[in-house]
Amino acid sequence: RVLAVAYALMALTAIPSNAADALNHPEISARYSIASLALNVTLAVILIPRFGIMGSGLAILGNVVLQAPWFVRAVTRTIVGAPLKPYVLRAIGEPLVPAAVAGAVLVGAVATGLARGPAGLAFAALAGGAAFFLAVRWIGLFNLAEGEVLAGLPGGRLLRWLAGGR
Repeated sequence: RVLAVAYALMALTAIPSNAADALNHPEISARYSIASLALNVTLAVILIPRFGIMGSGLAILGNVVLQAPWFVRAVTRTIVGAPLKPYVLRAIGEPLVPAAVAGAVLVGAVATGLARGPAGLAFAALAGGAAFFLAVRWIGLFNLAEGEVLAGLPGGRLLRWLAGGR
């Protein structure tokens, strides 16, 4: 469970890392990776003797909690030039809404026993997917300009519909 939280938080650094690399600043990602190594080893040396295998997970979680916000801030403000709050709301907050809606549908299906058999599991997956796509459209995750770009991709009609277009 600790690792699941750590890796979920770590995933939030993927977009800034790719942005830094794409904007010809791979040294930012490299610098934070080296600092992350040092921090993780330090936390592991302190926590593993005290907590055993749980200490290893806590070291990774601690590393992510201490490093990730600074890394995201460094990339968004200094390289991309975007204010941090709008970035976090748009790139992290908004996509969490459809994921939470789909997750709630799946949790409900599991809690009610609907997802026990293969047919129920398939139905729950389809219902979760439908809830995800409806939530994407409902919150307006994509604006109309993004919808036009999406329209040129495979499955573009569905993607444009998700963006609120027709």
